[in-house]
Amino acid sequence: MKCTVCKDPAFIKIPRHNAAFCETHFHEHVLRQVSRTVKNYRMFENHGPILVGVSGGKDSMGAWKILSELGYHVIAVHINNGFGAYSRESEEKVRRFSDQQQLPVHVYTFKALMGCEFDEACRLSGKPPCSLCGTVKRYFLNRLALDHGCNTLATGHNLDDENAALFSNVLHWYIGYMFRQSPVLPAEKGMAARVKPLVMMTDREMQKFIEMHQIEAPKSVCPHSKGATSPVYKDTFNSLAARMPGIKAEFYFGFLRTFKDQLPLPEHRESEAEPVNRCPICGYKTIKPDKCFICDLKERIAAEKEAGKL
Repeated sequence: MKCTVCKDPAFIKIPRHNAAFCETHFHEHVLRQVSRTVKNYRMFENHGPILVGVSGGKDSMGAWKILSELGYHVIAVHINNGFGAYSRESEEKVRRFSDQQQLPVHVYTFKALMGCEFDEACRLSGKPPCSLCGTVKRYFLNRLALDHGCNTLATGHNLDDENAALFSNVLHWYIGYMFRQSPVLPAEKGMAARVKPLVMMTDREMQKFIEMHQIEAPKSVCPHSKGATSPVYKDTFNSLAARMPGIKAEFYFGFLRTFKDQLPLPEHRESEAEPVNRCPICGYKTIKPDKCFICDLKERIAAEKEAGKL
């Protein structure tokens, strides 16, 4: 197998592009794909610094490196949830990458942000671990973006991630969530714009990218990931892609082309997935009539501490 560009031995074959690349031209391909995504969806038009949420996984580390190489002013943030060995390893990989690439990172802990450990917050909130983790990270990445002077928050969601989410939303007919799924969610009052510059890249391509650059991602898995449905949806699309190489891009970008702009119906956008209120304490969007979930939970945590229960 030879590189489509230079005919040297290929590092990766990408059937959906009917191409193969050596390491040099694969690197150029990745940067070109991300640059095209940024341009097509006008992700960084305010020209300010960009906050990247870095979990320690392949995608967020890759996004951090790629956006930095493309010349953007990136501010990286890592939140350590305190999940034992997994969280310790994730923070270690993030700090090591930061040192190797000479790219600064800001590290925060769940306890410092919320006032208690994750397990206690789970108990008080009544939320499942994955739900609580996602809610807290979305909230604080937005707040930290604004605190660091960033109008834009970038995440490492790739094409496989977006397909898994879209497939789940279609299977369950979560219309409100479907019509919020986009490479860009514009900035609002108290909310940074949220962008996904890796939506043209697959899991496999990002894995090969970090291998090529010797970026170490955690080998352990999140202790709360058991029972997650996303891997099932991804396996389904991998099976389809083995026979139809372009199906992943066609499903996601076909949705965007066909429905996203042609059916901006208010009833599709106003649902349980589309908060309409503002928290009087922090200004965050909320479906609750008063305080947002995070401010309410922090008050309960403070009350438990005062009562000597934490």
